[in-house]
Amino acid sequence: MPPTVNDLPRNIYVGDLETLERYLYTLNVTDPDADAFACTHIITYNGTISTNGEFVLREDTTTKEWKFYITAGALPSPDNTLPYINTIECTDSNSGSSGRYNITVRAVNDELLTLPNIAGTANALKIDAISTLKGKTLKTASANSRGGNLVEYSLVSDPSFSPEFFTIDSSSGVIKANRDFKFLDSRYPTVYLTIKAHDTVDSIDVYQTQIVQLTNQNTVPRIVNLDPGLADSQLESLALGSVLMTLTTEDPDASTTLTYAFSCVPPDGKNTFTIDTNGNVKLAQALDYETVKTYTCGFNVSDGTATGGPFMYTLTVQDANEAPYFSDTMYYATTSEGAAGSVSFDPSFSCSDQDVTDVSKLTYAFKAANNSNRFAINTAGVMTFKENYDVDKNAMPSSVVLTVFCVDAGGTTGVKKTGSTQVTITIAVPC
Repeated sequence: MPPTVNDLPRNIYVGDLETLERYLYTLNVTDPDADAFACTHIITYNGTISTNGEFVLREDTTTKEWKFYITAGALPSPDNTLPYINTIECTDSNSGSSGRYNITVRAVNDELLTLPNIAGTANALKIDAISTLKGKTLKTASANSRGGNLVEYSLVSDPSFSPEFFTIDSSSGVIKANRDFKFLDSRYPTVYLTIKAHDTVDSIDVYQTQIVQLTNQNTVPRIVNLDPGLADSQLESLALGSVLMTLTTEDPDASTTLTYAFSCVPPDGKNTFTIDTNGNVKLAQALDYETVKTYTCGFNVSDGTATGGPFMYTLTVQDANEAPYFSDTMYYATTSEGAAGSVSFDPSFSCSDQDVTDVSKLTYAFKAANNSNRFAINTAGVMTFKENYDVDKNAMPSSVVLTVFCVDAGGTTGVKKTGSTQVTITIAVPC
């Protein structure tokens, strides 16, 4: 799709006594396909294409925005009632033209609006950040209207902040600190304020850039061993209270006490980890591979003025083999005496395992004690006699309590674990 030109057509007013090149407007152009595009313009005056170059359209090499300027030299207009029609067209290499849109520039007779005390390094503001408090007057923007018209002021900061650090009185042009500048930290040693002066009678707008250079700024603390981030892995069997890491911080500002905060995805990570005053991150709640396999946490560090972060920590929980378990502590089976392997009896053992890979691989075995040598058990938990079982003639017991093990396959670790229960077997004697 072709580029889209927004916010046009538009009328712009200038003074006919303009002699210096200055910025007038930034085109709002988007390309749905994110293709590179270029913009051109044609100047028409009194129905004829002008070749005098009264206006120019240039791409800002840094922002890639297309900006519209009036060029140096007085406008050669013999009749200020006639406008300059600037026809804008933007094209990309794939989809063609945006169509044509007009910026109409009208020159106001015998008028000139300037903002002389703002632009350039000679007018730069140098500010001690720590000592500058909210409400302090920094400078007054002073516009000159040849016609003596009322001028209103506004500003936009680059970078922008929320809330903003700078404010300007729309009537007087007084620029003040809108917040304590101790919060304007060393990430922003220079701020650029675009000051706009608006002639309320002739609708002429003049934009100039105020340079603000800051010194003695607070430095944002950072967590060194989490910058640019740390990936960790731990077995779910990690003991409570274990130290996962110790946060290593950096803050060149003297006499600052650092505090920490963090949040995680999933949010339950807030309960899973804790930080002590020394920056030790500890395990406060048991890990469970079957419930949460990964925690992604952002850690912040504050010196009371500025907060650094989030610095990211990712913990991958590794599966530890967990012992299988029976649903009951005692099972029961009844059978009749008989020859080895002649009868089978099923206590209906119910054994489970949190390790999914082990569920289908569980096996059963007896603890060697209390006549267990007389019985056999298969992988399904079904039992039989291992030898000829005769209660009367061989004086074998008619009731036996055996300990039964449920054995897993070792999970992902290969180390087998067991759960246990008991079974009471009652052997009946035929009449």
